[in-house]
Amino acid sequence: MRAGRQITSQLFVKQAEKAAAGAPRHGHFDPQNLVRIRWLALSGQLAACLIIYFGLGFSFPLDSALGVIFTSALVNLAIDQRNRYIPVTYQIEILLALAFDVLQLAALIYLTGGLLNPFFILLLAPLVVSAAVLELKATISLLLLVIISASFLSVYHLPLPWAEPDFDMPQLFLFGILSALVISAVFISLYTWYLADNRRQLASLLNVAQLDLAQERESLALGRLATAAAHKLGSPLNTIYVISHELTQELEDDDPLLEDVQMLTHEIDRCRVILSELDADANLSSSDLAFGLPISEVIHSLISPKLAEMKTRLAFEVKGNDDEVEPLLQSRPELKYALETILDNADGFAKSLISFQVSWNDNYLFFDIKDDGPGFNRAIMNRFGQPFNSTRKGQDGHRGLGLYLAMSLIESVGGTLSVKNQPQSGGHVVIIVPRAYIEAQAEKG
Repeated sequence: MRAGRQITSQLFVKQAEKAAAGAPRHGHFDPQNLVRIRWLALSGQLAACLIIYFGLGFSFPLDSALGVIFTSALVNLAIDQRNRYIPVTYQIEILLALAFDVLQLAALIYLTGGLLNPFFILLLAPLVVSAAVLELKATISLLLLVIISASFLSVYHLPLPWAEPDFDMPQLFLFGILSALVISAVFISLYTWYLADNRRQLASLLNVAQLDLAQERESLALGRLATAAAHKLGSPLNTIYVISHELTQELEDDDPLLEDVQMLTHEIDRCRVILSELDADANLSSSDLAFGLPISEVIHSLISPKLAEMKTRLAFEVKGNDDEVEPLLQSRPELKYALETILDNADGFAKSLISFQVSWNDNYLFFDIKDDGPGFNRAIMNRFGQPFNSTRKGQDGHRGLGLYLAMSLIESVGGTLSVKNQPQSGGHVVIIVPRAYIEAQAEKG
């Protein structure tokens, strides 16, 4: 059991690392927060312009500065309205909004003295936001825009509002300010992005752990329910079997009810077999699941009980190179029930033949199941993946849950299930399962 837990732990770590590696490198960001931050910034800009012009008596192009602030306010209103009706915001939109903020700040700083204006440090604010919520490429793009804007402002700008006329600053000092701004921008943006990215990776690993634990709890709960159902239903089924058997002996050979009673007895036998399989699968231990066999043997063992019930001929093929070693596969109950459900569905529509082909590459296992029936109804394909979706709903106990349950079971082992129609006629079900997920324990077995 200790070895089984170690194997499970190693498998989880691999899955978590893979999920973290494939996770998007940006956090979830409410676009309304950007709108609120911009309103706060515009309020501060407006207050600063009015205080400097009217309170301190410094002269600068106030009309132009207010025009820049008013334009930014209009853009903010447009973004706010857009977010009310379209709540999804893409990264490129956030990047463009932050780029506009940089240009708006650069315009205000141009009107008020360039890099001699101590408020030039505010150019770093959009960079911090970008590094926290956007990808590295987007942050680098914004960083280049800030550097270009700062370089322009170090040379081209209107005079600094100052009490003393002919106030000038040595070019060396201006170059020092520009260098400090560029170095600060590079360091702050990259360092903030690095910390935010580490936080996102840890959050991704935590999410994977929580999902894995939730699935484990569900699996254990389902196993206990299956065991309880098998035990509780065993007694009434035995009673029904005894009664049906006695009825069979009492009825005459020509009695019209005899055939129905015999069919009832046969179906009771089937129920008892199914319950015993559920009981056995629910009590599989970790060591049982970790034991790996060649994929052809596993699939044969999974579908063999189903073959006796099928009325259609099944052509099974394992497609691989002659000198290629077959992948080792776990005998997973999820895969078993999914394949049985799909084969049962194909058997209900096929005319004379069902083909079942298994193949693989370095990363995935492929299961192709085709039948020569009429194929999938368009309405069924449009609602594929939804429960209670069947053209046979209400007939012979069909409820339209087969493909839905099969897809859910395949997804529980990390795979995908899709359906389509063949060019001539007939349905085609494709199952793709990652080898890394289903073979990780098998290789250790």
